[in-house]
Amino acid sequence: MGTVVLRQTRQTAYAGRTAFTGIVTAAMAVAAVVSVPTSATAQEFVPCGQTALKNAIARANATPGPSLLVLALGCQYTLTTPHNDANGLPVITSQISLIGNGSTIRRSTQTGTPEFRIFEVSGPNGDLRLGGLTVRNGRAPTAFGGGVWVHGGGKLSVDRSKIIHNYADEGGGGIASESSTVTVSNSDLMYNVSLGDGAGYLDYPQSVTIFRNSTVSGNTSLGGQGGGIEVDGRLTVSDSRVLDNSAGADGGGIMIAPDANVTLTDTVIRSNSSAAIGGGINNYGTLQMTGGEIFANRVTQGALDSRQGGGIANRGGSVTLSNTRVTNNAALNAPGGILNSGGQVTLNSTVVTENLPTNCAPSTVPGCTD
Repeated sequence: MGTVVLRQTRQTAYAGRTAFTGIVTAAMAVAAVVSVPTSATAQEFVPCGQTALKNAIARANATPGPSLLVLALGCQYTLTTPHNDANGLPVITSQISLIGNGSTIRRSTQTGTPEFRIFEVSGPNGDLRLGGLTVRNGRAPTAFGGGVWVHGGGKLSVDRSKIIHNYADEGGGGIASESSTVTVSNSDLMYNVSLGDGAGYLDYPQSVTIFRNSTVSGNTSLGGQGGGIEVDGRLTVSDSRVLDNSAGADGGGIMIAPDANVTLTDTVIRSNSSAAIGGGINNYGTLQMTGGEIFANRVTQGALDSRQGGGIANRGGSVTLSNTRVTNNAALNAPGGILNSGGQVTLNSTVVTENLPTNCAPSTVPGCTD
């Protein structure tokens, strides 16, 4: 880690020693929150207010090299007007680390507030790093990524943060990534909504995503697939939880597209629901899951020829489950545990039991009995 040079900044609410102490405390936490580059980093303390935040991001974009913005302790940065037509804040076009100090950046809920997302990260140079921050109430009524949209080879890192109560019409209510790299650690994507796919997180083709020790919970895709997560690229998830998400179409917890590659390690897929097929996971691509459990997911309705795969619906893809438990899932039509339709399912030291109305029959899954 490079040397962090601290400057005392006088602000109305944090004058003198108080301001300096706050910056020192935040900077000391940087190592645990975001990766600070080894080159010289421009630093700024951002007073509590939307104008100060917008101006600080604009300055950071215009400053060569990486920038570190330390937000006011516990501040509500309430955005009442957009910076441009689609975004509450300036588009991120450089490397910017935002140290939240428990603060929140949110779109105002006052009647008459225009609809806009919170962050847009534009590649190839846009690189946004969020730590200790809540992103809330963004709205993208005709686009992707209500909380954050990262595209064009951009980068997004989220650590010890919450992306909650955001909305996007097209998909990715919480976060949407297109041909970009996203890392989510020790964070929550919760209660986000989309009319389209991937209410919590939407991963477009050629995106690479990593989730570590994080929770994707309570997200709703009203008419799309992937209530929690929709994957078209590469997704790696470890020590995480996908809980209580719902989809108006397929894949209540996770929807995996035909060319997608997903690896789940010690991860829980629990209590998700689909209104069509694949209550926990709907897979067309490649899924490898080691450890963890697929528990109490369900398919609630759907066309008469679907309503299957309460735990997993594998539809022409490849699924390998190792040391995993698939239990207590349910669907209106059999099977309630694992549906295998035109694909391959391999069970290694995996338990499939107590699913309704059957575990795997009438589909064929070697090693699964009813």
